[in-house]
Amino acid sequence: MKIFHAADVHLGRRRLDGRLPDQDFADAFGFVAGKAIEEAADVFLIAGDLFDRAQVEPPHLRQAQQVLVALKQAAIPVVAIEGNHDRAFIHSEAPTWLQYLAEDELLILLRTPFDSTGPLLNKWENARKGGAWLDLGGVRFIGAGYL
Repeated sequence: MKIFHAADVHLGRRRLDGRLPDQDFADAFGFVAGKAIEEAADVFLIAGDLFDRAQVEPPHLRQAQQVLVALKQAAIPVVAIEGNHDRAFIHSEAPTWLQYLAEDELLILLRTPFDSTGPLLNKWENARKGGAWLDLGGVRFIGAGYL
């Protein structure tokens, strides 16, 4: 299985109070995805912090969508977890932009909820666009997210 991996993309990051462009983050993300497409990856992993903040501005959402659509058109599934920057609060259950992208079928978001007994490892289900684990090509992916 050929796996491509990206983490800490931080789309929308402001550097030097906005004096440096944020497009380079999107360009880097697009470059890695382009290589995955070129090399016919079996899966593309996003291991947290696709966005720099929980409140995503429209141009940065569009940057993510453009890359994810290209991967979808190439039939490369994208498996993602949320990082600490993707959520408003670490232990919040509030909706995130990664959930929005999952509902649009641009990625598979793996989330592992916890209760008093520990992690609840439920199989990912397409109908509810949720779950903690997924089997792809004989490999099990488990998404713990930011702990």
